[in-house]
Amino acid sequence: MTTWVVTGSRPQTLAPYTEQEIYNICAVLNAFLKTGDTLIQGGARGVDSIALRYAHKRGGLHTITLLPRSREFTSSIVKDLSDEVIETNLGYWARDAQEVERANKVLAFPAFERKRSSKLSGTWHTWDLAINSDKHSALVVMRPTHGPIIVGPDWAIASEALGAQMTLF
Repeated sequence: MTTWVVTGSRPQTLAPYTEQEIYNICAVLNAFLKTGDTLIQGGARGVDSIALRYAHKRGGLHTITLLPRSREFTSSIVKDLSDEVIETNLGYWARDAQEVERANKVLAFPAFERKRSSKLSGTWHTWDLAINSDKHSALVVMRPTHGPIIVGPDWAIASEALGAQMTLF
């Protein structure tokens, strides 16, 4: 049994995720998450809630939501679809660290490459924590400037799930 953190961008300041993007996120989740695994996410609108809906629909996964102190971006589905909701009373980056500490592996779905993302990006911060803890699995940039970007030690699994080629950045 593996405990996974799924992290990603919130689309509220961008164009909402398209049906194809949601399908792609779910295809990657399906390639990695196995029955009996645990999914940890932060409860935000965007990738977190997509992963939570995926887990609920699929079944056989235990879901944990680690809520930060601020609920500004929390999805309305969290309490209905999570098996456990933990109110951490922590800021975003401290909560991200707690997620990685609890996990075996991390899947990340930032909207953009690092150079186009905010320096305060929680998704990239969580990925960096995962690398430093050797818990990084795969990172898929959802809206790359030039072709697909899939990196991490398990990039080939994500690439196969998406039918994509790896591009280094």
